[in-house]
Amino acid sequence: MGVLRIDYEYQTNLGDILDPRSFDFRIISATAEGLTFAKAKAGDKLDATGKELLERAVRQLIDNGADFIVGDCGFLVYWQVMVRDYAQDYAQKKYGRKCPVMMSSLVLALPLLATIPSGGQIGILTASEKSLQAVQKKLPIVIEDQQKEDGGQRSRSVPAAEDPSGIMINFSDPRFKVPCPFPRQRASPEAGTFTPLSHRTGRRPR
Repeated sequence: MGVLRIDYEYQTNLGDILDPRSFDFRIISATAEGLTFAKAKAGDKLDATGKELLERAVRQLIDNGADFIVGDCGFLVYWQVMVRDYAQDYAQKKYGRKCPVMMSSLVLALPLLATIPSGGQIGILTASEKSLQAVQKKLPIVIEDQQKEDGGQRSRSVPAAEDPSGIMINFSDPRFKVPCPFPRQRASPEAGTFTPLSHRTGRRPR
């Protein structure tokens, strides 16, 4: 699995997509240099250099054997269509194979609605509620602009005004709960204190 990373360093723990202990298969990662968390949240148009750095990271993943590419930040949904189509073209032309892409877990939001019972909700944890709400208005515009830049040659999506690649999300839908905070718990002597796992050893530091 190839992980396309934003330009951001952090300490990983077990369960994190970049922690080598989280999966029982090989993980490959590549960083889109210059695409910081702030830029990912904003979803602003990439300049020529930014686009080339993003595409270079995709090529690096595929050249190193990635069979599937995911992103490590939910706001990478802004580049889902662009990266999906670029990865497909590159993998097919150079290696004669496919390389599916899921840049953000938000891509799963619509399919998941079909799995919940009437009255149920899907909770979405986010680092920025304001930025997440902005996705709803900005995503179709971003996708449409990307398709225009591409000349419509690679994209298999229908026009963004009708359906932006099937990943448009209406967060006003009552079946979504945004944000979905972690439950607050009072500390107690019996409960103890949470200690993160050590990145290198997988053991709790003393």
